[in-house]
Amino acid sequence: DRDGRSVDEAVVAVATRHGLPQAEVAATAQALPVRSLGRSRPADADLSHHPSPHPLPDELTRAHEASQERGQLRDHLAAELDALSAEDRLALRLRFAEGLDIRTIAATLGQPQRPFYRHLERILGGLRSRLVGRGVDAATVRELLELGDLSEPNDRPPGDVLEMIRPSPSLQPVEPIRGHADRHD
Repeated sequence: DRDGRSVDEAVVAVATRHGLPQAEVAATAQALPVRSLGRSRPADADLSHHPSPHPLPDELTRAHEASQERGQLRDHLAAELDALSAEDRLALRLRFAEGLDIRTIAATLGQPQRPFYRHLERILGGLRSRLVGRGVDAATVRELLELGDLSEPNDRPPGDVLEMIRPSPSLQPVEPIRGHADRHD
């Protein structure tokens, strides 16, 4: 065992300890296979096949940053949703949180389907532009507010960010939406 010493230091230590000539100990050391001169140090060991059960600092940092980004996105979205009329929030809630198709939502709200479809597109377009204006990445906004086929039931997964659309606490039965200029808050 070299105890962290160089080969020359180990030869001197062995020769001194055992009273042997240094040249003889050096010749013997030279004849030994390299790996037998000492154990590998822990830093030299390949641990790639033994993954750590604990996350690495980079993984923790990425997870923390992602969590912060999700929190900021939720805050931006909540602020923009709060700025919408109660009727518009209800329409978004029925679409994204309840998963209803446009035909069903329009019928529920007493609206003709085609004008209501365009109205919902305007709501989502406005949300898109305002979120991008708040600094949210355009790709994230597109993914978040993906329209897909509005005539089909919504198949977004549970836990989707738009599920945070909540009905207004003061929301009473909604009057039919007559057009974007006739909105009531």
